[in-house]
Amino acid sequence: NKEAPIIGLNFGSTCRFFYEDEKGEMRDIRIPGNSIYIFGKSARLMRHGLGSIYTKTLSPGSENFLRNKERLNLTIRQVLPG
Repeated sequence: NKEAPIIGLNFGSTCRFFYEDEKGEMRDIRIPGNSIYIFGKSARLMRHGLGSIYTKTLSPGSENFLRNKERLNLTIRQVLPG
């Protein structure tokens, strides 16, 4: 489904999120640790990816399952055949 949103959950350290804007230029923003991001419709089809970790320490609450400089990302998307 090309309309369904992509949902990402980033746990641990802050990281960079790269994406292609409407002009075809690559941009990046920071995704904080222990946060959620959502994008859909035409944004779902843009080139995108997660990059390097910004912070050397974990966001509060992550220390029970991650070490410093680590992060865990879960991405949820709907994919239909055809």
